[in-house]
Amino acid sequence: MTTDTKLFTNFNIIDGSGADKFLGEVLVKGNRIDQVGLIGSSKPLQNTVLIDGERKTLMPGLCHAHLHLTWNNQATLEGVTMMPQEENLVHSIGVAKEVLDSGFTSGVGAASARPRFDCVLRNAINNGHIPRSKISG
Repeated sequence: MTTDTKLFTNFNIIDGSGADKFLGEVLVKGNRIDQVGLIGSSKPLQNTVLIDGERKTLMPGLCHAHLHLTWNNQATLEGVTMMPQEENLVHSIGVAKEVLDSGFTSGVGAASARPRFDCVLRNAINNGHIPRSKISG
């Protein structure tokens, strides 16, 4: 059974407002948060996937304010651009996955090793050509 509705329950929730964390649940429909509240406050639909957080922490995704997804740890700009484009693209996909897996769900590209690389990578992720990190459950 596949459904696009998930209820994350039994989580310590940090809602990003500055309020204290609380034991609660988050109802997600598709790729949008529908409700956040105390346990039992959501009205899940039939076929909702339940995900028990076992009192782990659930919080908003982080925003990385200065990303260089296409840079490859070289000491000079010349060194960065010496990597063949195909290898640079594969490297950049790995860096994007590492950023997502670290809790960042958005970011600002501060510079790209090649023109348009960041934009092409973003579009490939948004269009589903490069898999995003998956929520298990």
